[in-house]
Amino acid sequence: MFKRFAFFVAVMCVTIALADVGVSVSGVVKDASGNARQGAFVALVHGGLWDTTDVNGAFSISGTVHIRHLMPEVTQSLAGKPFLKGQNLFFSVASKQRVQVALFDVMGKQIARILDQGLGQGMYSVDPFAYLGRQLPAAMYVLKVRVGQQMTPLSILHTGRHYLTNSPIATSSATEYNLAKTVSTVVDSLEVSSCGHLVNRVALSSYTVSGLNIVLSDTTVGLGDNATVDSLFEELLEMIAGLDSVDSADEVKSKDFASIRDGFQEVLDTQNPFILKANLGQIVASLFALNTSDKIWKLVDSLDAYIEAMEDDDPATSPAMTPTPSPAAEGMMKKTLANHGVMGLGKAMAVKTPQIVMAQTQQQDPTFPKFITVSYIQDVIETEFMPVLNSAVLSTKRMEACDGISLLLDIEEDTFEIDKGEIFAFDAGLHLLRAYLGMYLLYNGDMYAPNTSNNSWIDTMAQNDQDDKTIITLKGDTLVKTGYEETYTDLFMARTIKYNMQSNQNFMTIRKNGHAAVKQDLLAVPLLLKAGIAHVRAESGDQTYDIIKIADITDADSGLIDFTQDLKDEGISDSLAEKFQSPEAIADFVTQLLSGPYRFQETVDSVDIDITVDLSAFFDDPVEDLRSIMPKYTWLPESMWVHTQIDTYQMGSVSYNSFYFYQGDSVAIDSAAHIDSIVSSTGGSKVCYLKPNTLSYELYLDSLVDILPIKLVDSLGTAMEWETVDSLIEAEAFLPYFDDYTFNGIFPDMTRQKWFDLIYQ
Repeated sequence: MFKRFAFFVAVMCVTIALADVGVSVSGVVKDASGNARQGAFVALVHGGLWDTTDVNGAFSISGTVHIRHLMPEVTQSLAGKPFLKGQNLFFSVASKQRVQVALFDVMGKQIARILDQGLGQGMYSVDPFAYLGRQLPAAMYVLKVRVGQQMTPLSILHTGRHYLTNSPIATSSATEYNLAKTVSTVVDSLEVSSCGHLVNRVALSSYTVSGLNIVLSDTTVGLGDNATVDSLFEELLEMIAGLDSVDSADEVKSKDFASIRDGFQEVLDTQNPFILKANLGQIVASLFALNTSDKIWKLVDSLDAYIEAMEDDDPATSPAMTPTPSPAAEGMMKKTLANHGVMGLGKAMAVKTPQIVMAQTQQQDPTFPKFITVSYIQDVIETEFMPVLNSAVLSTKRMEACDGISLLLDIEEDTFEIDKGEIFAFDAGLHLLRAYLGMYLLYNGDMYAPNTSNNSWIDTMAQNDQDDKTIITLKGDTLVKTGYEETYTDLFMARTIKYNMQSNQNFMTIRKNGHAAVKQDLLAVPLLLKAGIAHVRAESGDQTYDIIKIADITDADSGLIDFTQDLKDEGISDSLAEKFQSPEAIADFVTQLLSGPYRFQETVDSVDIDITVDLSAFFDDPVEDLRSIMPKYTWLPESMWVHTQIDTYQMGSVSYNSFYFYQGDSVAIDSAAHIDSIVSSTGGSKVCYLKPNTLSYELYLDSLVDILPIKLVDSLGTAMEWETVDSLIEAEAFLPYFDDYTFNGIFPDMTRQKWFDLIYQ
């Protein structure tokens, strides 16, 4: 069923306003004597973009950063803690626009006007309780922050103190306010790292700055041991080892990796930013601290609750029939996170993707433990994972800035040596992971029920789902069973997709203009791998404890040489085959593919292949709406969607005088004339015993149902019959029609005829 009309659907909703900001920051880095500093690493702390200074000390950072109007790290730091007078609420503004902040009661009545002011690009802070002027009674209040047209509500519980939580509640129309307050602005900061010097941090009031002149501190630092770092590292290893014996999720959440992370960070900030063990410890502790994230555990609770309901055979406990199922106390996802950490959770989520995709809220905003909107997962990635990855990249860049660094670690009776080869490889992995997650954040998939603004369509579909059924009749002495497939689910899905394809303006459009940042990360991977390999090849000392050994590289060399020869033997040209002859050659080839057009012109098995691929087009000139690169099609009237065909499946004489049927099946047989008795059997089935000599033959008819809501169309817009399409496919002569056969420049020279020749020659 639904054979020719299958879509993978991601359902999202965004609860905090987002905005893209263009970045252009440039300048020079010098030492205290005024000499240009080559090789200094300059990075945006929050934006994640970076550059390395050239021989003249110059750097230039460009791209796009994605900022939130309400800064998530500040909000999270306030969650569940007293929000007292004098504390600040932080928010950001992408471009000049009106900003309003006010306090309401839960009925929507305004309690206090706090801010109403036109603000330019920047990060701002304001004390929301500085202007109350009176005591508030104990109650729940709502603090609303409006930046432009985007509203973010935060609930505040007042019980003699003020508490801020992350739980959004229903919003109402904003009131116009007149009270303004001048606030200071900082959009981001630059971190400048150069081996042997304290890290410089330069505050930025704009993402468009040129001519910066950054002078490194004249205070030099060594790379020696540090007693505080050694103590923190031992504590970190003990805490990690302790995870092997945890019995519950609460035990995992009680592990205070955040304090250890902050301890390493304090050493890096105040004493020495280039201590290898401190940087490594800060990265590891930050990653393990994710295991205690409230957002991730809410996600895990919801996954467990929904998967448990999905796997329950009782329809009464299915997700659609249970608006607020209880969280699984120790469900599969929670156990996975407790026992295997965030990476193990990621693997488990991949395995459970079919169930996860089917989960949904009955409101537009996520509620716990049942929500499972992909946009909430995107939000977790953006607010939990990305800041950790950005920080980890900064740490690895500091470690890469110094030559001769090496660290010998004893972990559970094993000894490991970490030097620059391993650091470059680890950094490559971080950039690859950040690029992968960044790709996941690029496009909208918000999908709503037809003619509504909520995303409860999956629940609606599941709640009305019907089982396939069999109608059983008796014609003479022949028992006729006709199977009928249910069509409600597929029809509802088709209506939902049609509505979003035609009426949801944001569906499949750019959500976050982060294509350039993803490309920069991808381009960094082969360069970092080459740098790591070069350091490993250059090592001459004892490699007993090295994680990556020269022997590993030489084994790879040998295998790739054989692989290159195999390619040549298969008819691949020398020029292409030799791009795989060494790890460095492969890295260069990947860089070439990402950087611009590459022409594949080969003859393999007497087949000519000539195609130009430009992967950079996806990043440099991203398609605004993914619907624009889909095949040409037209929607049919709904009365033409269902196609049913009855096929004979089985027919023959029988020696028995009974048959099984199930709940939902229809038995259309004259009971007085032909039925002797009906008794219950196993598995919810029943057995119908017919009167003697009633049954001689059995015939089974199967109804094959296709839901075909669309037809492909040709270049003139004429609909193509599916029978014609099927025959062309069978004859290897079919190719859908597209508006753009280059797919927005990724295949710049392709035409319909060239695709046809490439596929069917």
